[in-house]
Amino acid sequence: VTLVAAILERCTKLLSQCQDEELYSTLMRTIRYSLDVLSSHENVFLPKVHQLWSPLRHQLSSKYHLKQQQAFQVLMVLVRSCAEFLRQRVVAEVLPQLLTFLEDQAAVSYGKRRQAHVMTQAYKFQKLLLKEAPALVQFLKLPVAQVSQILRITCLYLSCHQLHELQASILI
Repeated sequence: VTLVAAILERCTKLLSQCQDEELYSTLMRTIRYSLDVLSSHENVFLPKVHQLWSPLRHQLSSKYHLKQQQAFQVLMVLVRSCAEFLRQRVVAEVLPQLLTFLEDQAAVSYGKRRQAHVMTQAYKFQKLLLKEAPALVQFLKLPVAQVSQILRITCLYLSCHQLHELQASILI
């Protein structure tokens, strides 16, 4: 546990400095696995989550969708492990930007039928967010106002003009 906590701490420090895409992916995978290991050791886990929060939030607001996607996967590990600890932070600091992204991307993907769009990182992140939205609501026990926003934005993806894969992400 001590070794994994030290690895997680080192990865957290490297996260904001990392420019190399391959190294970044490795860091995020290591962070996810470390969190999985530490989640059953609350006295070590929660302080590490607190240290990780600021760099993770920064990655979630990155202009690179691949970074956002990988950071969101880490966030979902955290949401499943310590939802009560993160609820206020996610609702105030992360959820608004994720919902804005989904709303903007609904307009971008509206009427698209080209394979090129499906290959973009923005599309992949959009699909991941739609798939994980129910888990966010369930684990974070979101207030009615946030659930209402999620439902409003999700309805944009139920249009017959949206890609079938995005519609299917909602229904899973």
